[in-house]
Amino acid sequence: MALRHFSLLVFSCVALLCAAPRARGEAEPSTPVLAVEGPSLGRFDGALPEALPLIEGPSIHLELSDPLPGDGFSGEAVASALPPYPVELTPQVQRFVDLFQSEEKRGVVTRWFYRSGRYLEMIRDVFHQKGLPEELAYTAMIESGFNPSAISHAGAKGLWQFMAPTARRYGLRIDRWVDERLDPLKSTLAAADYLKDLFAQFGSWFLAQAAYNAGEERVARAVETSGSDDFWTVVRGRLLKEETKRFVPAIQAVTLIAREPDRYGFDVTPALPELADVVVVPLSLEFRVIAALGDISHDALRGLNPELLRGLTPPGDRYVLRVPRGSGERIREGLQRLWAREETRWTVYRVRRGQSLKDVARLHRLSSHRLQELNGPTLAALSPGTELVVPVHPPARTRAVTRAVRGRATGGAVHVVKSGETLSGIAQQYRVALAQLLQWNRLTKTSPIYPGDRLRVAEPARPEPEPS
Repeated sequence: MALRHFSLLVFSCVALLCAAPRARGEAEPSTPVLAVEGPSLGRFDGALPEALPLIEGPSIHLELSDPLPGDGFSGEAVASALPPYPVELTPQVQRFVDLFQSEEKRGVVTRWFYRSGRYLEMIRDVFHQKGLPEELAYTAMIESGFNPSAISHAGAKGLWQFMAPTARRYGLRIDRWVDERLDPLKSTLAAADYLKDLFAQFGSWFLAQAAYNAGEERVARAVETSGSDDFWTVVRGRLLKEETKRFVPAIQAVTLIAREPDRYGFDVTPALPELADVVVVPLSLEFRVIAALGDISHDALRGLNPELLRGLTPPGDRYVLRVPRGSGERIREGLQRLWAREETRWTVYRVRRGQSLKDVARLHRLSSHRLQELNGPTLAALSPGTELVVPVHPPARTRAVTRAVRGRATGGAVHVVKSGETLSGIAQQYRVALAQLLQWNRLTKTSPIYPGDRLRVAEPARPEPEPS
């Protein structure tokens, strides 16, 4: 077990060296991250992006509603095993073995080894289920250093450094709320499928890894030009950039070190995965609210759910959320209480012509600072059609109106206010006079209305007289 943890750690070491684009036709970065010049490593200085938040690890305890694996993939057949991953000690590989043992880089490699312990078992489970060789996990080490928050200069993100087009092609969600490239489990599932498809295309794990780094089209052209399907022959040509030519040898080197860490002078106790409970959040809520329900820290929630970009669960549907182990039941009970009380929910408001940030903030009873916090501190000037995250929480006045409406025995049609609607627009929609709409709801022309408010839009029916 320790050796397996160690092997994942070595991955990390190479990961930051070679982050690159993934999708067909995507542009490669202008400067390679991994640039070996002579006996030294050129541009790579071993510096880790320590300022980025360090994600503590994926959940391995998941409910049936979650599409991710728990302890294995219960209910899903294991795919037929693909050919093993060969390791060859070529001169190119030896250069990286020497580099990673050097005094200059040993500390960096050690930190990567430590971090990899959070993800190794999860990756091994996924790859086993998909029929992939375990050694392919070292691809993630070279890509990201096992930092789930890693972002390359080309815009690739996560453990597996997916570019957005490829991530979407393999089923990862990327929108204003969620970026599943930052989710260790979901991105690993996507990476496994991508590597499997690349092997089917090229028939070689080395060429598949090269295509993962450079894109399928570039590697296909290099293979065609060289007239060979041998990686070491293909890389002698000029079509592949130096970053890609070094990508595979770097993975080979960390694979060798991971197999025999003592031989190469590494003695690391890897970090343990951070276990988690899973709860289904039935409405959009901020992390600070959920954290209060479970008496846990805001940072713990963010660490377990790095794919949630705005510190809240997305609107529109329930969301499977990972929470620190032992807090799940408290949070579930708290969510039931919140649901019954109709606490704050979130929606998207589309800015109308002439509205400023201050106008939108006032409309939704927020400060401008809070609105910027929810939508990004560098929010640009608003233009018609801009979509902003806003709360939906009926104020006391609205609740009183709602209770009054519900309490009238003779009923009448009720309209639930949506973002951007006005009193005059609602009156026109139901073909009633604005004055009557205001009278039925005890409002004035200047009364504010909010998304979620319930308004009577028809005159209450009069009770029929009882027969004499």
